[in-house]
Amino acid sequence: MVFNWISTLCLAAAGLGCLYMLAAAVLVGRFARGGPAPASSFPPVTILKPLHGDEPGLFENLASFCAQDYLGPVQIVFGVQDPADSAVAVVKRLAAAFPDRALDLVIEAQANGTNRKVSNLVNMAPSIRHDIVVLADSDMQVPPDYLVRIVAALQQPGIGLVTCLYHGVPVSDRLWPRLSGLAIDTHFLPNVVVGLSLGLARPCFGSTIALRRTTLGDIGGFEAFADFLADDYAIGAAVRAAGLAVAIPPLTIGHSCPENSARALWRHEVRWARTIRSVDPAGYAGLAITHAFPLGLLGALAGRPGALFVAAVALACRIALCMRIERAFGLQRARRDKHKHKSPSLPRRQQHSRRADRPERRVRRIPEPPAAHNRARPDRNRAPRDPSGIRRDRRGTPHSNPARQSRRALPAGAHRVQQPPEANRDRSARPVSALTTFEPRGE
Repeated sequence: MVFNWISTLCLAAAGLGCLYMLAAAVLVGRFARGGPAPASSFPPVTILKPLHGDEPGLFENLASFCAQDYLGPVQIVFGVQDPADSAVAVVKRLAAAFPDRALDLVIEAQANGTNRKVSNLVNMAPSIRHDIVVLADSDMQVPPDYLVRIVAALQQPGIGLVTCLYHGVPVSDRLWPRLSGLAIDTHFLPNVVVGLSLGLARPCFGSTIALRRTTLGDIGGFEAFADFLADDYAIGAAVRAAGLAVAIPPLTIGHSCPENSARALWRHEVRWARTIRSVDPAGYAGLAITHAFPLGLLGALAGRPGALFVAAVALACRIALCMRIERAFGLQRARRDKHKHKSPSLPRRQQHSRRADRPERRVRRIPEPPAAHNRARPDRNRAPRDPSGIRRDRRGTPHSNPARQSRRALPAGAHRVQQPPEANRDRSARPVSALTTFEPRGE
């Protein structure tokens, strides 16, 4: 009797989950079609990147912020708390790759609270030079128009902060990073979009927090959030309490998924679930109906007729929702472009070949005849040469290619000067990196 009630409850929840996923697919399409007007001006922007260690894909993530198609000045401030941090070498490598960017590195070990990330931001705050401040986690990867769209959303009337949704970007083709990215795409994204559309969610994500410097000062600066676990959510709540709105533009940025084992993936999911439970207990309890496929399988274990059909329908709804999300936010195109520029499965020589996917043709080489039989024969199609070395055609006129002729003909007594190799050229003409390092303060 008890098993029948449990089976009925699981099947009912699975049915609600199927309806939820269908509604989420519709709301995702509506959300992706919206957006603010294009930016009318391009004010100076400061990007803050607190770092800790050389995590997988760190250079590529940071390089995406340096390669922005933004017309205004952009300052990027990196911060570490240990001079021996491995992220320092990545920042120096980044400065060499982008010598025309204004990059600052702050090294300060002073602790300002229990939250080490916010403590790092407090140490980086004196280096901010511009009015618009953009804070982004180190595991984020952004498109070239990221800053343009963020600033356009921040310039709308009544907007005090802009945050962003994100999708999963596996750092490798292994199973666990791909499952981590799939969980973000098929669970996190639709849940947030449904909550925003129904007015049930008021999120603020560490993927992007863009606000004006005056707004940051009005809510107490970074020092006011030094002891918060969910500092990003607390910053968004403080901005709303100040009478300003939090905008979420219809774009997603990439979130690196480096989990390389089942244990690492489990820890990540548990930590994320604890964070949701601490900031939104009601939403955390409502997540149960979003797992329609496992609920259908639980109903089938009790021998309930039609339970397997409900589980199959739930799986089909989940696949349809995943496809809708990928199409709405252009995730398929982003992954296709990424694999187009870099294909780890092929050798480097075949990555740039147009016929890399075709079978290699074997060419039979014919050996040259012996020297005794290789008699010099006059070539009728070859143009005669005069003693000066100028190439002429059969009628005696000089060759029509001046560049080719200049390589062959030199005035009497002239000689060619060979260019020095790259290693011997003057290095002072090369651009110098604009990286500014702020070392720790003395005791």
